[in-house]
Amino acid sequence: MNATHVYRSDAGQRAMMRWYDTCLTHLPAPYEALTVPTRHGETHLIARGPDNAPPVLLLHGTEGSALSWRYQLSALATRFRCYALDIIGSAGRSAPTRPTYDGAGYAEWLEDVLNALSLRQAAFVGISNGCWLIWKLAARAPERISRAVLLSANGLVPVRFPFTLARYRAADLLRTHIASRILTPTLIRHTFQRALPPGAVVDDDEAEWFYLLLKHYRFVYPPGVLPDATQALLTAPTLLLMGERDPFFNGRAALAQARRTLANLQHAAIVPGAGHGMILDSPDLVNGRILEFLQAAAAPHATA
Repeated sequence: MNATHVYRSDAGQRAMMRWYDTCLTHLPAPYEALTVPTRHGETHLIARGPDNAPPVLLLHGTEGSALSWRYQLSALATRFRCYALDIIGSAGRSAPTRPTYDGAGYAEWLEDVLNALSLRQAAFVGISNGCWLIWKLAARAPERISRAVLLSANGLVPVRFPFTLARYRAADLLRTHIASRILTPTLIRHTFQRALPPGAVVDDDEAEWFYLLLKHYRFVYPPGVLPDATQALLTAPTLLLMGERDPFFNGRAALAQARRTLANLQHAAIVPGAGHGMILDSPDLVNGRILEFLQAAAAPHATA
């Protein structure tokens, strides 16, 4: 599949990959950039932490990349072997393949990644649509998930209006028109600042990334609510965190839904002041919650 399935032009892809390479240099050492084979194409990931530590796979949201987790890698790698994945078909360095939402493609892909890393089982941390991917794996191979952390979870409750309008072609055309004629890095930075919790500082890398996404990336509307029966297939011990200021999802409704459908929900909470991107706007608080949950059952990892 050609990369133009993901990017609007070859020049746009190059611009985004220049950002990626620059942002990689901002990561504190040591880390490893790895590429593993899957039946849906090569998958790029960033690994950090002791080789013999319990494994954790990090799954970013729809418009993210492995670098979405740059504020988590250092914190989690003190106790875990972390693998931040560039999800296939997203704006990272993995194959531009985009499996259908209603098929088994994404679950197959995650199985293949685990196999390539010689992992029989791992903990999974997802944000937004990364949580939906965890559910897809749970529906196919629940035994491969030792623990699950769901952040700003997509799949529990519907997206709020007016963001539901983003599924329509007209919205994509309007976004493209605005991005090419009106948006500037300065305007994006100002918009980011207004959306952050009081006292939070704009992440310059993230602001530039969002600007490049709007100019060069072919957005795909994320999948909707999963049926209750599918939600219930996630049987691993689970932590759910929703942001108090999340514009996309009603956090309290999501918590109530999870309590109805997830039999092994260990803890669910609203993160005060956090937005949808809580891993960037509230990293210390979120990292502490993740570590506390994962360390409760940390054990030597199982290899294939």
